[in-house]
Amino acid sequence: MRFKFLLFVILFGCVSRENKTDKDLLKRDSIAFQQEDADLDAQPVGQEEDKILKGYVKVHFRPDINLEFVSVDSLDKIEFNQDTVIINNVKYHYVDDEGTGEYDIESYFYYPESGNFILICTALKNGKYEVHMNGITFTVDRNSQFITYMDTDTFILSADYITSTDKQPIRESPEENSRAIENHKEYVFHPLEIKGNWLKVEDDKDCYFTEPSETDIVGWIKCKDKEGNLILKLGFSC
Repeated sequence: MRFKFLLFVILFGCVSRENKTDKDLLKRDSIAFQQEDADLDAQPVGQEEDKILKGYVKVHFRPDINLEFVSVDSLDKIEFNQDTVIINNVKYHYVDDEGTGEYDIESYFYYPESGNFILICTALKNGKYEVHMNGITFTVDRNSQFITYMDTDTFILSADYITSTDKQPIRESPEENSRAIENHKEYVFHPLEIKGNWLKVEDDKDCYFTEPSETDIVGWIKCKDKEGNLILKLGFSC
């Protein structure tokens, strides 16, 4: 009996140490963030307690979409219903009219022709996410099958591509004093994994604005500040 107890303690200790070692490393292929992988027809879950969030909400443009955003402090209301968007009782076709100037939706990323609509999310209150659009705070039902909430790390890894700048270069290692990779601004990168506040990236041979690199380029870019806020502009719809 004593031997079995000691064996349990040893095994449990090994598992605990292993989890502790890898807890700050999140790989792109370890999460299900793509729309086709999401269980959009899952049953609604129970209401969680109110809390402050630091994440993003992605809208899924399904043919049967019926999704309503209601302003917290005003009478504004935006509703997506099948192939239309209704803004304060004025109806538009959200693909055909997109970009014509007839209406404007400002969010983190809004490009319905490619199926991408992403909003910054800052709170969960009374079973609803608080998201930001057009400079206004809206609420949306967290149990809706047409949205997916992502924390900051998951959101970063869901990006189609990453571009670098002189202030945010691609470096050889995840350190501020690490050498910047030569000509990093000429290439487009896709995310691989996150370690702390750094994102490991690799040059993308399929998504590019100029000719891709002949050899593989792997490096690191600072993606969050010390408070965990996103400081990297992400690209979607390559």
